Amino acid sequence: MKNQVIKILVADDHTLFRQGIIRLLEDQNNFSVIAEAENGKELIEMYFNLFPDIILADIAMPELTGIEAVQEILIRDRTAKALFLSMYDAGEYVYKVIKSGGKGLVNKNILEDELFLAIDRVYKGDKYFGRKWNDENLKNLIDEFEKKSNENSKVDIELNLSLIHI
Repeated sequence: MKNQVIKILVADDHTLFRQGIIRLLEDQNNFSVIAEAENGKELIEMYFNLFPDIILADIAMPELTGIEAVQEILIRDRTAKALFLSMYDAGEYVYKVIKSGGKGLVNKNILEDELFLAIDRVYKGDKYFGRKWNDENLKNLIDEFEKKSNENSKVDIELNLSLIHI
């Protein structure tokens, strides 16, 4: 496994940031950036042309968000592995990534060693959401958002039913 080169597709709409990530990854012997995309539509196209081992994508991009693009990819290829990069890594974003089928989320402010660790973990089939998100915290987060979602659904149903009677 040590000699395995991980093929990566980098997607971010900020050219300077994307090029910096690519240079950082290319400096490592075990990573190879095989393509880059600047929006969600390009991400989908590049993925199905090259089938990288890992998608490293920004959450917020034009055309389609990174999350929307990954959801589209996963409909057609359940084996795709996506690690998201964002300036935002609060619970709401972690939950959205999990629900999209993404395997991880890291903040753009992390150190390079943590990025390499996250890529390696996702490549091996694990999840990675940063050091503060262990399995128990992730489960609690999902439970919390699912409960809120269920409560909101009940309110919507009650509102719809009350409108019917008007």
